[in-house]
Parts: sequence; structure tokens; C-alpha cells
Amino acid sequence: MKKWMTNGLMVTGMLVAGVMMSGCGTDAVTVYLVTDDLQVKTTYGSPKARVSFEDYGADYSAFDEKYGMHDGESVSTLEGKRNVYLAGEEFKDSVEYTVTYPEGKENGDIANGDVITITASYDEDAAKEAHIRVENAVYQYTVSGLEEYKPLDLFEGVEVYWENDQYNINVGITNNESNEILKDMYYQTKEETDEGVVTLQANISNVQLYEQGYYAKDDVYVKEFDLGKKPELLMDVNDTEIKDACMQSARDYAEAFMRDCPAVTVNDLVNDTTADIVSYEVTEPEMPRHGFATIKITFNLSDGTKLTREKTAYVFRMADGTLDDMKDYSMSSCEVRRFDLVL
Repeated sequence: MKKWMTNGLMVTGMLVAGVMMSGCGTDAVTVYLVTDDLQVKTTYGSPKARVSFEDYGADYSAFDEKYGMHDGESVSTLEGKRNVYLAGEEFKDSVEYTVTYPEGKENGDIANGDVITITASYDEDAAKEAHIRVENAVYQYTVSGLEEYKPLDLFEGVEVYWENDQYNINVGITNNESNEILKDMYYQTKEETDEGVVTLQANISNVQLYEQGYYAKDDVYVKEFDLGKKPELLMDVNDTEIKDACMQSARDYAEAFMRDCPAVTVNDLVNDTTADIVSYEVTEPEMPRHGFATIKITFNLSDGTKLTREKTAYVFRMADGTLDDMKDYSMSSCEVRRFDLVL
């Protein structure tokens, strides 16, 4: 009898111990520190793609359902699970994530198919107090959905040169019209040396390029152009060389006028008239008070009248030592006013 009772007590003790040990298991809930609901953000580089995780998709719903506060619960019920609930909140606050990129791609050179490891650390003591069983503390994420971006040379087909703009020399830029992005690109002159080395910057951000499916080739947004020494404005028409260059400037203008306007239309209040340009003559340069040489051009018309034009002439010393007015003349209108005619 004693022996039976002793054995019975041992069995009973084992059962109680089993219940006590499994009590934690009975009360335990599973939380997932990373799930497939993680929110991934990609920031494209040149041509790299950096992956960041805005939300790891942690799922605490089972814990919240069992130990959270619900409407209609009695005070005693709430008090009974208060400590576990607080331990659970402490556990949530302790969770931290570490992202490990593939070897050799730590700087962000990520491609589709690369596997990234997400590791969650947490307060293990708080997890025990909250009866939390952790799943997905280590999670493998396979990169997908990255778009393939094309390299774009931001200076391809761009021409840079000195241009004459109202007696001053500025940097002239002709865009590449064959590319939808480059034709509307704005280039800023960042630097200009005395030797004529000009530095341009393409005013576009990498984000703006990514939005259009490109990245800057070789990550180049700034480029130098050697234009040679900036031309120098010369105005002393007493110098024979400068005088001849100013005269040539006037002749170039006259030739372009005859080329583009072989006939001119004279606007008249009563009746417009048309006449052909037969020839032209130019006067010697003069230096009025404004400081620029002026040359008078007279066009002889087929109706016996003469059309007069006054040309401001100025020239620049080019890098190779030659003189040039740096103008390409073209006429968009062949209409003239009555008071420009000499009868």
C-alpha cells in the first residue's frame, strides 16, 4: 500500500510538473518579427539600387488578441493579464533590426535576385514574461521588381562655344535635340578661367533622371570644355586692321540682306510697293559718342529709290589672332518702312 501510494504520488507529481511546464506553452502566443508584409523602398543610384525597409511587417496580432485590452472586459480580467501585457509592450519596444547585404554589395549595388538577410534582436527576458514565442527573427528577403535604367551621357551632343551677345562674349550652348531629356536640359556655367576652360553643370537631379528611366553615365553631372581664350572686344577704328574688320562686318550684313531679301516690300498707308535690291554701298566707320563704330549701308533698289541701314560694327580678337564680329546674319522679314527710303 505504501509502495503504491508512493508511486502514485510520483506519477501525480510528474503530471503536475508537466502541467506547470506546459502552462507556459498553453499561455504562449507566437509573434512574427518579419513577415511577407514588409514594406520595401528602393532608392536608385547610378546604376545602383539601395533597398531600405520602412516597415518589417512585424505581426503581434496573436499577442494583442490574447493579452490586449478589449471592450467589455471586466476589471479582474484586465488586472489578471496586466503584467503580461506590459511585458509584451516592453518586448515590442526592444525589437531592433539589422539588415545584411550580400558580400561585395554593402555599398548598395543591388540587383534583382540578390538575397538580403534581416535579423531582429529583442529582449529575451521580456519575451518570456510576456509568454511570447518568436518566429522569423532571421528572415531572407529576395530582391525583385527593380527596373533596369539606361545610362545617359548628360553632355552627349552638347556644343559649347563663345558667342557674341550685345557687345559681350558669353558661353554659348547648343543642346542635343535628338534626346528628349537633353534637348530641354539647362546647363549652368560653374566656372570660367582666363585660359578659356569652362565648367558646365547639368541642372538635373538623379531622382529626376530615375523618374524618366535613366541614370547619369559614370555619375558625371559636371564637365569641362576648353574653348580657348575668350575673344577680346576691339573698337579703335583708327587701327587699319580693326577698321577693315568692321567694314567686313557691314559687308557681311549687306550680303545676307541681299541673299534673304532679294526684293523688299515697302509699307505704305495707301499702297504697299515692292522693289528688288540691285546693289549696296557702305560708308567709312564713324565713332559716335556711345563708343561703338557705326557704318551706313545703302541698298540701291530697282525702282530708283535707296534703302538705308545703320550698322553698329564691332569686332573681337580671337584666340588664333584673327578678327571677327562673331555674328551669323539672317533676315526674317523683308518689309521696310517708308522713312527708311531715300527718293
